[in-house]
Amino acid sequence: MTAEQPATGLWPAVSAAAHALARGNRFDFTRAQLYFELVRGGVLPDPGSDPDGALASFAALLEPLEQAHGELPNLIRPERLEHLPPPPELPPDVLDYSVRRVLVFDRIDTCLCFIRNGFHRRIEVGLVVWPGFPAHIWERLHGQIESGLVTEFFLIGDCSATSRKWKADVHAALGKRPNVRIRDAAMTFPWAFRLRLPVRSTGKAPDPEVPIPDHHEWRGLLMVGSYASLQEMPPIRLLRWVYRRVARGAEDVGFG
Repeated sequence: MTAEQPATGLWPAVSAAAHALARGNRFDFTRAQLYFELVRGGVLPDPGSDPDGALASFAALLEPLEQAHGELPNLIRPERLEHLPPPPELPPDVLDYSVRRVLVFDRIDTCLCFIRNGFHRRIEVGLVVWPGFPAHIWERLHGQIESGLVTEFFLIGDCSATSRKWKADVHAALGKRPNVRIRDAAMTFPWAFRLRLPVRSTGKAPDPEVPIPDHHEWRGLLMVGSYASLQEMPPIRLLRWVYRRVARGAEDVGFG
């Protein structure tokens, strides 16, 4: 189904998928997570070679449905986050601290999923997007780096050739400081296979600015634009998976 096709009868499936993701109003979710929930249920087609186009079509489809039936209460809406300080629905405490561990996301909606679901209250981490959001948290982080404080940055993103370029940009900007530790906690093909997440292909060649070594274990997949998306996972599963990747035992209270 596309945005141009009639959406008669789709709302019950959308509402049921949203309820499943929210788990009784306990979790907020992104449009991508809602889309993939509908894909898993056979309601919408696989995104195939154009994930960005598929998500844009779904957003265009969802808007009139919400206008007709009311807004989904747990849906994260990054487009409403226009200025800082943020609107009331974004907890202000996440925008005013400095910490030694920072999760760096490749997309604002994924970052907001962690903020809105209180990940920072279960484990002491900063939650930011590269590049530059929220701006004054990055100012604080740059300040603590300049002061010599050892800071770990955990990169949280998809598994794709595009993600390789994003990681390279983060390393180029932050990785030359002796007190900066950059850890790769992003999705990988082995993790996708283990988690039973689909590995799809765009069919596009990777960015030549980030060459894939001939000996790279997954070169074949990357060369045809293969990808595995974090947002295939529902919120609770994604939060728990990232928690296991970055937690430090008894130092963190857990995310059960």
